[in-house]
Amino acid sequence: MSFDPEKMKEAYHMPDSIVPVVLLVMGYPAKDAAPSIMHERREPIDNIVFYNDFSGWEAKEIDQAARAVHN
Repeated sequence: MSFDPEKMKEAYHMPDSIVPVVLLVMGYPAKDAAPSIMHERREPIDNIVFYNDFSGWEAKEIDQAARAVHN
């Protein structure tokens, strides 16, 4: 299954600088699931999740923070 990035951008009013590449489907973990190694070192959710508004999005700052966490 795939989706149309342009339809996603239109539906969620995304700026031109954002290109959606995947949809994340949420669910419940398996009984034997464990947190990832990076579980405690995540970017604050307010910096990476936006609800119907991308006005606070600063790609450079978020990208730098993400790289710092993963290095």
